[in-house]
Amino acid sequence: MPPTAPPPPLENHRSGLPAIVIGSTLLGLVLVVMVALRVLSGSTGASRPLDVTGQIALTGVRPVSPAVSPGGVMPSTQVSFPAQTTTVNIEVNSGATSVNAPVQVVVSVGRPSQQIFESDYVLSQSGDTVIPLSPASGTYAPGDYAVTITYQGDVLGATAFSVA
Repeated sequence: MPPTAPPPPLENHRSGLPAIVIGSTLLGLVLVVMVALRVLSGSTGASRPLDVTGQIALTGVRPVSPAVSPGGVMPSTQVSFPAQTTTVNIEVNSGATSVNAPVQVVVSVGRPSQQIFESDYVLSQSGDTVIPLSPASGTYAPGDYAVTITYQGDVLGATAFSVA
């Protein structure tokens, strides 16, 4: 009778089952703690600040002609203005969901851009706001201009126009 071979070492018979059970148990505990913290933090009675940026969603920003059309219709889009223009109007459409929070309007010219105008505006609750932009110098110099609208550093919209 031939001699029998010794049994294989124990490390070859190890199962991954205990590691899977331990890992999934830890993952489950982490998930339970996260849910518990979320539920408990919501019931403390402390009010969280309103997410105003999510409520100011611009659906359109465009430069418009200075004359208001008859019948109260919004002016047409105008992207080029003549030399010596003193005011450029932009129409900002924010839908009917805007809040009484001021947005920052910045006008810059050239490359690299040079800021020439900055002001805060509260958008109309109706959703359409026409904002007149006049530079401190009195007239716009010839060039390509960019208008950026932000709220607390988040860009909400932008448009461009040129002056001949």
